[in-house]
Amino acid sequence: HFLQPQQVMHEQRLQEVMGRLQLRDRALASTHAAIAILDLDPTQAGLIYANAAFDELLGRMQVQRLGSLRDLPVHPTAARTLQQLHDSATSGLEERRTLRLRDVGGMAVWVSLTVSPVKERGTARHVVLALEDVSARLESELRFKTVVESVREVVFQTDMSGRWTYLNPAWEEAS
Repeated sequence: HFLQPQQVMHEQRLQEVMGRLQLRDRALASTHAAIAILDLDPTQAGLIYANAAFDELLGRMQVQRLGSLRDLPVHPTAARTLQQLHDSATSGLEERRTLRLRDVGGMAVWVSLTVSPVKERGTARHVVLALEDVSARLESELRFKTVVESVREVVFQTDMSGRWTYLNPAWEEAS
């Protein structure tokens, strides 16, 4: 049984495409960024994919319960933000927000969440979630701000044109 040249070319092209898809799968699975894909259709299962970093951040049991973007284990103060993100995603808009979620142990964790809709024929059908734990950075910024605001010396910051963008409370006492 001999293959026609067109069949050989088709088979080679198919193997190339499959190789690229397998590479994408391995890349998503091996990245340190927490990534998940959700179906926006409420009649579907919801969670399509979550990589190991996503499972590690939120815990596998919580991840398996994801039926929609609104099911992320948010801190109570972030529920409204999550609804806004869901509405933006279903409208086809990408958004990035910093909000508090609950990690696998139930502790609050600050994350930078990017919500990117995936459109089919102009309609958002799926959403890609990319989370980054920014807790340590925010804690460091808070410590720095606490120190700067408590010193008696004037501390200020300027923009590129030399305009003041920040003055600590010591400025009030000095002026």
